[in-house]
Amino acid sequence: MPYFPPRRNFSSLSIRDLLDARDAYHVHLAHYDTVIGTAIGRYLLRPKEARDWRGQVTETEPRTLANSVVRPWSWPCILVFVREWIPLKDLKIGEKIPDVLYLGDGRAVPTCVVYAPLDEGPGRDIRNLSFPSGLIGGGYSVVTEVQGAEHVGSLGCLASDGDMTYAVTSRHVTGEQGREIYSIIRGKRTRIGVSDSVQVRHLPFSAVYPGWPGDRVYVTMDVGLVRIDDITNWTAQVYGIGELGDVADLNVDTISLDLMGCPVRAFGSVSGLLEGKVKGLFYRYRSKGGFDYVADVLIGPRRDGEVLATRPGDSGTLWVFDPPEEESRGDAEEDSFVVETRDRGRMARKYRPLALQWGGAQFLGEQKESPTQFALATFVSTASRVMEVDVVRSWNTGHPEYWGKIAHYKIGARAIDVIKRTLPTTSKLRKLLFANRELIGYDDATLGKGAEFKVDRNKFVPLADVPDYVWIGIRSSTEPPQHFADMDLPGLGAFDGKTLADLCEDEANVDAKVWNDFYDSFVAPHTPSPGVLPLRIWQLYREMVKAAGAGDADLFILAAGTLAHYAGDCSQPQHGSRLDHGVAPLGHDTDEFQAYKKTPQYKIHGIYEETMFEQRPTEMLQKINDATKNLRAKAIAADTRNGFEAARATIATMKTVRGILSPERIIEVDDPTLTTNERAVRFFDSLADETASCIAQGTALLANLWLTAWKEGKGETKMKTADLGIRDAATLESMYRKSTNLKSLTLTEMIAAELRAP
Repeated sequence: MPYFPPRRNFSSLSIRDLLDARDAYHVHLAHYDTVIGTAIGRYLLRPKEARDWRGQVTETEPRTLANSVVRPWSWPCILVFVREWIPLKDLKIGEKIPDVLYLGDGRAVPTCVVYAPLDEGPGRDIRNLSFPSGLIGGGYSVVTEVQGAEHVGSLGCLASDGDMTYAVTSRHVTGEQGREIYSIIRGKRTRIGVSDSVQVRHLPFSAVYPGWPGDRVYVTMDVGLVRIDDITNWTAQVYGIGELGDVADLNVDTISLDLMGCPVRAFGSVSGLLEGKVKGLFYRYRSKGGFDYVADVLIGPRRDGEVLATRPGDSGTLWVFDPPEEESRGDAEEDSFVVETRDRGRMARKYRPLALQWGGAQFLGEQKESPTQFALATFVSTASRVMEVDVVRSWNTGHPEYWGKIAHYKIGARAIDVIKRTLPTTSKLRKLLFANRELIGYDDATLGKGAEFKVDRNKFVPLADVPDYVWIGIRSSTEPPQHFADMDLPGLGAFDGKTLADLCEDEANVDAKVWNDFYDSFVAPHTPSPGVLPLRIWQLYREMVKAAGAGDADLFILAAGTLAHYAGDCSQPQHGSRLDHGVAPLGHDTDEFQAYKKTPQYKIHGIYEETMFEQRPTEMLQKINDATKNLRAKAIAADTRNGFEAARATIATMKTVRGILSPERIIEVDDPTLTTNERAVRFFDSLADETASCIAQGTALLANLWLTAWKEGKGETKMKTADLGIRDAATLESMYRKSTNLKSLTLTEMIAAELRAP
């Protein structure tokens, strides 16, 4: 090894060293025309880049925030953001940013140049979210009127000074003291309080972080308080996240570069669920009048190819620490940040507040396409110290995280997790599904079941529940049979004594014509509803293959997202049985059935499927997570025979589900003499584990169907990279509201569509 000159090892550099170097060289770096900002952090390495700091120059590929990650060997450095990436050979004398900044006392600090031109184009469209519950918390919208215009932000969390309780959001939203503050609840603009006098915009860096260098530098705080009108209508839980834990105490003694790559999540009132990671600290984003302004933390996308879809209106959003379900294994494409695993207990974990978002930056990528959003935020511990308040963590808690449905949305979101676990980060299918998970369903931090939740059918409905909330209403005669199939109902005539499950043991009977003949064997009025669930899944599978082959991302997401609903149906034991409402008389038009509908026994379906999930939703979420944590997606067949194998896989799943939890067992556990909630608690206590296992079967089926259809349609080659981002919600809504798109077919139409055994 060379001893003279000695090789430098930067791994021991401290945050103070980095701040000293940035202060000493600030004027020097600002002299470069291409420099737009700086931050401190760890060196960002591109794939296949050398570990040695001197191997940083790559002529053919700019380093961007999207194509580089922190490795275990990434050294502390100054991140220098530039608007233009100039190859080394084209740089003139004096234009090259130094690789190392040397201080007068002998310290040396490396730089990491990052290509991140600001996107100055128009902002992205705002997706309006409807907040369904009168119980208000973090994540809800906050609206004020200023000079005839609306200012929109997000509520972060609750805070208290020991006397009053406040809602925390951005100062630029709350404005002057006494301004009326509103939120949008159940579609109505509702006053929630007034702006308080306690607010802060900027503070000197030296006052916030005493002892650290930062002359003529201000920290942007942008935090304001809302004095709440009626605290009884509030909860300390954050909508879409859940209950909060202890605030991450970050100060001059505890802040370290280990925060780089820290996984975080949030729920913005406009953007919904957001998942990201810490990309940089003390991002210097603006200089004005000889003073510089920094943000405590710069938050970017969680992984390469994913999108941090923060939008205007997310100011005030609370970011929380989000430990992964599994520790990082040091995979080539993943960041090196390793943390403790999630709490494996029965109850949902509590999330530690980290930062409050007050703004954002949008950087263009290498090809100046597909801009990447970043959030600028203030540490919660700093804000609470400066404003002399404490975060409230235990007011009106214990409510479901989303105050809404679990099963259908949960299966859709969890299947995306299975795809992520199965496929590499370079997979186009993985990127497309993950980017659009908010349009399909929600993950375990945003789901729960609350009796107050209502979906606004007149606005965008996430795709996993479009069949229930949209299609059943506009396709009332053809949609209901798509959701079930009474596989245990014995037929008559030529099918005497044989059930659909019996018949489908022979694959030749997985055929729309055979099923039509089976239902025709019954004599009116004692006729069953002609359920076609496996055939519906076959139909949508074909649509996914067609969309993948045509490179049609909108159609693929529409078919894949709505398929999540039917996969959920086939994992519900009652949807595959004549006993879905108990031991009911055959024939919905008979007097016997109409009389039965008025009995407590008839309500068994809704109590098991819905009310049970309202009882202890966090426990149910954990059970589902445990049941699905080891799932991997796999192709259902090498040759699906034009989707035929999709129907067979569905029937096999329904058979497995029945083996886990039969409808007879559900009836056995029930006690119709009890109240509705008592019956639901009884179901939960007796059947929650089996129910979670059934949901895991539907999750696996959905992920397998997605993967197989994508492969069959050659999506990896047919789908354009530019189309892998978030699809437009308005476009998808217009598509699913057309009766001809993913049409709900009758059995006669299914025969014509060639849903026939090969």
